[in-house]
Amino acid sequence: MKRKCILVFFLLLGGASVSLAQKGLVPEKVYVHLDRTFFAIGETVWLKGYVENALPAPDTSRFLYVELVGGKDEEAVLRSKIRFGEDGFAGHLDLPEDMPGGRYMFRAYTRWQMNWPEEWMFHCPVEVYDGKEVSPQAPSVDYDISFYPEGGRYFYGEYASVGFKVLMADGRSRSFTGKLFDDLGHFICDAKTEHAGMGLLGFVPSEGRSYLLVSDTDRRSWNLPPVSLEGATLQARRVGDHFAVRTINRTGGPVSLSVFNPSGDSAGLQKFVLTDRNGRILSERSVFDGEPSSAKIAAEAVDAVYSPRKKWNIRLGLPQDIDSAELSVSVVRNAFRHYQQEGSLASYMLLGSEIRGYVEDPDYYFDPEVPVSVRMSHLDLLLLIQGWTYYDKDTDPASYPKEQQQTLQGEVRSVFGRVPRKFTLTMMAPELAYSQVVSVPRGSRFVVDSLDFPDSTLFIVHVDNRGDFKRYYPVLHEDFAPKWKKGGRIYPLSVAQREYSRKDYEPASAFDPGDVIVDTLETAVIRGMLPRIRSPFGISDLPNIKEREDLTFYDHLNLVDYVVMTHPTLRYENEEMINTKTGYNNQSGEHFSTVALYVGGFQMPWEFAQTIHMNEVEKISVTTYMNSDAFLARSPGGIVLVELSAASPAGSLKDKSNSIVTTPLGYQRPRSFYNPAYDSRRTISLPDRRNTIYWNPTLRLGTTAAEVLVETEDRADGPYFLRIEGRTSDGRWISTSQILK
Repeated sequence: MKRKCILVFFLLLGGASVSLAQKGLVPEKVYVHLDRTFFAIGETVWLKGYVENALPAPDTSRFLYVELVGGKDEEAVLRSKIRFGEDGFAGHLDLPEDMPGGRYMFRAYTRWQMNWPEEWMFHCPVEVYDGKEVSPQAPSVDYDISFYPEGGRYFYGEYASVGFKVLMADGRSRSFTGKLFDDLGHFICDAKTEHAGMGLLGFVPSEGRSYLLVSDTDRRSWNLPPVSLEGATLQARRVGDHFAVRTINRTGGPVSLSVFNPSGDSAGLQKFVLTDRNGRILSERSVFDGEPSSAKIAAEAVDAVYSPRKKWNIRLGLPQDIDSAELSVSVVRNAFRHYQQEGSLASYMLLGSEIRGYVEDPDYYFDPEVPVSVRMSHLDLLLLIQGWTYYDKDTDPASYPKEQQQTLQGEVRSVFGRVPRKFTLTMMAPELAYSQVVSVPRGSRFVVDSLDFPDSTLFIVHVDNRGDFKRYYPVLHEDFAPKWKKGGRIYPLSVAQREYSRKDYEPASAFDPGDVIVDTLETAVIRGMLPRIRSPFGISDLPNIKEREDLTFYDHLNLVDYVVMTHPTLRYENEEMINTKTGYNNQSGEHFSTVALYVGGFQMPWEFAQTIHMNEVEKISVTTYMNSDAFLARSPGGIVLVELSAASPAGSLKDKSNSIVTTPLGYQRPRSFYNPAYDSRRTISLPDRRNTIYWNPTLRLGTTAAEVLVETEDRADGPYFLRIEGRTSDGRWISTSQILK
């Protein structure tokens, strides 16, 4: 075989860089600080989200979606939408008391991130305890090895660097020792993992040979990828503060080397890219420019007393070179100190969010207790093997643009499959006093924007086609992240229990799941909220909700009589107006729309109310307006929502309606973490069983040290564990975790 021309050259690249052309919108990355990762049913998951542009850009999403994914169908069992406010993306998830226990995946993403694979979203495994016996997971013994030639390929006669990674069946790494042989049985070199199941093979392939890695322990063997005969590759090595890049070209044509460095002069990832004359990528290699680091907060317990219901303080101070910072702070019981997230805000934003696949123990690369040379060597191995995620794939971000405001999208459909024409579309949100009426000559899709609405807001969408009651009907669209992929898990679906005893921390204490008790103080606060009405209305904090036990007194009435009797605001100036509003003695029916009736989530003509007896009604909500003209010219004087009992003979109502009643996902109503205030003048009889004893999503620190007050719970389970995440005024990430002694 005739050897092609080989072009080899070295470049020393320092601060200067040549950026690749950027296509589409600037990527976003998301991190969420959770107060812990182990919860009992009925508890609240407190969280603070951080959304960052991967490159400098003026636009950043203002809405963050958070989900708990799992269960038999591996779908979202809980979902919430958090709007950026004065506390940033501060929010919570309430775990229902009837949810199954087990392992779940917490997932967070912006609408923009739905343009890309699920791996780009933020994930954190959590566990929910429901009081049932927890079956321990059997340790995995099966494992496999994957190989990653530096730059994507290697050639005969040229020095090759081939990374390898050893993973068990549950996704965790394991150590490995072995030997590399060629196909003739000749020993080439030893193989050994250096960190987190990763190792490096360095050798010069001989012409015509193939290679085999054999384990020292069980004699299993794996074939290396075949040696390439054509193409191009590159290799990068750190030389002081610079990188030496070696390229090998066997394409027969010219190649170009570029470096993509979005971090600029700051420490961060950058990528060397080798392209042909047409701009097609031939080879790439990621490196980390600078030393991974994060700012730390000085934290200490002041006069901590580990006895029930005692006050004490935590003193926090910024480093001298930082003027101010905004932080999220959590303090949990000693039993939960090992149930913290694997990876911090700093390691995720600077590293974990940009790396392909799961990065095991990302904080290791930022740990000042590990020598810099060791950390950087292992980080370089990680980047050789797992590579950089961003900018590898073209996409059309217009499919899901960055969400600056809420939108409602849907379409009007025809039972005959035709494009609707000459209809009126009405959308109303009674709780927001919002309404919109649009006359449409021809078309089907509709979008409503510039309307911020909280979660559980009830919307009514109605199609009127010149009196043809059944011809058209509306459908509302909601887009969410894809279903969880069982075969390609991003994290091992088990609770991360990182050992925080690198220095002088105490060993982990035995953990008894039975010691996890719902925060009864918080539960009492939640139960003081407005009652909620459920399907077919969705979940809504509507006023004037009456349920079956409240309606027994009216069972002898029909629905019209009930509305007239219990809501006198529908009574206007004279009896004629009363009859018009309620539909009595109304022969033409042209005023029936003044009181809108929805049964089972579908609009019915008001005259249908006379056929409904109150003993058939399971739930009812009536919303009235004293001045309907101020709300909408064709608006009802009232909206009546009815849910019938299962035994009601009303039958199917869907085919009789051209309206929908729906509660689309709106932004989460903010709620504060409950901090008790104990003093000697008042005795609180409720037991204090908090597992998180302090949570503050937005703590602002300046140059002067500050103290935060905490209150010990009944079990006084100290020493407590403190976790701090945040960002400084000059843009540095802050991450601190420690035991408060």
